[in-house]
Amino acid sequence: MGNIPPGLSVPVRMANSASVDEGQLTALISAVRSQKSRVTGSSVAPSGPQTNHRSVVLDEGSALVELTEANQVWTTPTDMLDSSKTDSLHNWAQFYFNEFNDVDNASASVAFYFYFKNPSPDYVTVLGPPVTSLTASGIISAEANGAITPDSNTANFDAVAYFRVYTPASAPSSISYIETDYALGGNRAAGGEISNDNKKLNCDVTGQSPSLLDNIELAPDAYALFEVMLQVTYSIDGDSGIILDFASSDDYEFSCTEVKFDTLTNNLGGAGAQPTSTKGTTIRG
Repeated sequence: MGNIPPGLSVPVRMANSASVDEGQLTALISAVRSQKSRVTGSSVAPSGPQTNHRSVVLDEGSALVELTEANQVWTTPTDMLDSSKTDSLHNWAQFYFNEFNDVDNASASVAFYFYFKNPSPDYVTVLGPPVTSLTASGIISAEANGAITPDSNTANFDAVAYFRVYTPASAPSSISYIETDYALGGNRAAGGEISNDNKKLNCDVTGQSPSLLDNIELAPDAYALFEVMLQVTYSIDGDSGIILDFASSDDYEFSCTEVKFDTLTNNLGGAGAQPTSTKGTTIRG
């Protein structure tokens, strides 16, 4: 995080408000989830106004913004979610998933989404490198039953935590994103002639703080959608399977405290120009 000027060291903490447009936010999240495998700038974003947290206008100054409450929690598959909560500085999800059918390079995931909008119609806001904090506590296992032919029953997985930010791209109605990832580990089970092979990854990652290393420039009224995701990619062949258990113990969960970043708003209207929006909080440097 960058340095905060004197007098601006108190974070601006923002949580959900009643003004959030849940329908359009859901459409935006659906768009980035379904299209993000394509090249940057290729996915289609919904049109129309999108509002969420209390608006914060920063007039040619710098401040630290903390988004402490996730807007939505998504899982794939949708039915693996056991319970979840979005609360200030503690956003968590418990989930359970298993698969015992043949599949190649499939994935299961849970993600938190935080939304921030540049409230100024006249200013460009630059977000300093965003940082999040995540915890993953649970068990992921690969199981393979014994077989006459060695390695005829196999299951393998890799678990990765992703931190992404999506913003409007320069092309009309498109989305760009940048990401960083944190490898949690993986394992492989292979059945043989003698015995079964069950291998587990105790996924206990506490307080990791992935950071997106680039500054992010938001045009007037543009949004930034932050995604904090745990994703397990897996393949299964034969009499084998994988299990994700982040629900059977009270201590098991995937959680995220917040997304935070420095902001600096540039005056596009010339020296002495003032924001035309007066909603929310104004902080002056």
